[in-house]
Amino acid sequence: MDNRKYINWEIRENKLFVVFPDGTTKDGMDKKEAIEAAESAGLDLVKMSDDNGHGLPVCKMQDFGKIKYLESKKKKNIHHEKQKRMTFGYTISENDLKTKFAKVDKFISKNHKVEISLDCRKARAISVPDRIKKLEEMLQHFEQTAKYSKIVSKGRFISTTLAPL
Repeated sequence: MDNRKYINWEIRENKLFVVFPDGTTKDGMDKKEAIEAAESAGLDLVKMSDDNGHGLPVCKMQDFGKIKYLESKKKKNIHHEKQKRMTFGYTISENDLKTKFAKVDKFISKNHKVEISLDCRKARAISVPDRIKKLEEMLQHFEQTAKYSKIVSKGRFISTTLAPL
């Protein structure tokens, strides 16, 4: 079945497996009868799946407007749950570092996870342990507000994820 929800008269099948608001079910109910029952209860008949195992589509009586509202609310929250990302250059100046730290602090205070990456493009001659040491020095700023996961080296980047305490 596609993701589209069929409601009331959009449902094509004439015989349905219907789930009532109180949880009771009726197998082989006529579409017209089911829609009338739903409308009398102030609800919509919503097709939930194509088959209940006996060849009948499963329909449920519920408030379709409420379903749409909850789905749109869930989609809006997905954006806020995304992980933030902040990249630092290996040779970053002190003022730029303070500015980026302030932004990361702001993300953490809003309960966002933040991926911290140290870009070592201009520091190719520096060994990986020294790069990790530099990132650990930067992470000391966040000891009171966040914990960090394992430090990972991917190509020219050394990164970790900060999670609020």
